[in-house]
Amino acid sequence: LFCIDTPLPKLLDVVRTRVHAFTNHGPHHGDVAQALMDLGATVCTPTSPSCDACPLNKLCQGYSTQDALSY
Repeated sequence: LFCIDTPLPKLLDVVRTRVHAFTNHGPHHGDVAQALMDLGATVCTPTSPSCDACPLNKLCQGYSTQDALSY
């Protein structure tokens, strides 16, 4: 979604900040986090992402650059 290419260990801080900003909206932020994990397990898979079927593809930097497989 964000095309983060920061290497470990700094990656953890970058991801934590981005995810917190993305999921911290209202009392159901845990549901949003779970939905993102489910999306990653079913639609945005590491080896064969289904970008055209993804409900977040308009927000996704990997989709917009046609480089989702790199992330």
